[in-house]
Amino acid sequence: MKLPTIPGNFKLPDWLKRGLVVYYKVGGRSKLGDQSSAFTGMSVFIVWETSSNKIVGDWISLSNDGMLIQSGLKELGRSSDGIFYVNPKYAEALLRSAGNLKNSGVTIQGGPGNIYIKIVGQRSYQNVYIKYDLKTGVILSSQYATPDSSFFMEYAGYEYVNLPPPSGTFPPVVQGTYNWVLSTSYMGMEMQFGELTISQGYVQGRVAYFRGKYDLYSQGVHNQQLIGVPDIGPHYVNPALLSNDIIFDLKQIGLRLVVVGRDYNGVTLELQYRTMPLIRSVVDPRTGLITYMEQFISNMGSIRSYLKM
Repeated sequence: MKLPTIPGNFKLPDWLKRGLVVYYKVGGRSKLGDQSSAFTGMSVFIVWETSSNKIVGDWISLSNDGMLIQSGLKELGRSSDGIFYVNPKYAEALLRSAGNLKNSGVTIQGGPGNIYIKIVGQRSYQNVYIKYDLKTGVILSSQYATPDSSFFMEYAGYEYVNLPPPSGTFPPVVQGTYNWVLSTSYMGMEMQFGELTISQGYVQGRVAYFRGKYDLYSQGVHNQQLIGVPDIGPHYVNPALLSNDIIFDLKQIGLRLVVVGRDYNGVTLELQYRTMPLIRSVVDPRTGLITYMEQFISNMGSIRSYLKM
């Protein structure tokens, strides 16, 4: 959830830069009808870009048993606030604006180092509680709740990693429209369940926005905005990065993105956790286009996507 936008000149701090990695313990519950589910694990945020006062990076979440919950490039925040950061000056200004926002159904309370927000709609509500470090703005803990779900984060540390030098420009594939066939594989049996189409929306500085269209055979069409930077995106890896055997290596937890093969099919990348593959991708080294991707969901199953030629 994004915090309310208020006027002000808020700047990103010098420590929030490319290569920053922030770790959190996470957990949550959700309810859909009579069904409920819960999870606990870890979220990792890897900052790739901080241009135009935006924070863009990988958001990778793992369960306690090491299975991948989510992975992908996200807009992690802006100069005022984000998923793991609250500008202390913004927090002060937000609390001063509490009276002006109350008429729109937004209740804001708090003091130095903590913010509580409640947003009440016609049929629902959202509660957000944030505790942050007064000096840096790093979020130390946060809780989010609606009638059907809850989520918490607890700060678990940070480090800086050496990412490859930033790519100067986007690869040409950001301008095209591409289609992938989606399938599941389980115990040697494979079944198609839909298609994915990615097309360019627009570019703002060093951030590109794409239209993702998921045509799922049993659930209909779902649209989603996807995001990319010159280095990586939802359907590409800049060819300039592929000369590196290691894209990143988080030794603190054993998570890394590495090249595991180079042949006539392309360059094969793996996102690994303690040497176990989580995602395997094949990339065309000439264009950077991802032609095949496989996300492992268990020891016996995976979700695959094949580029339609």
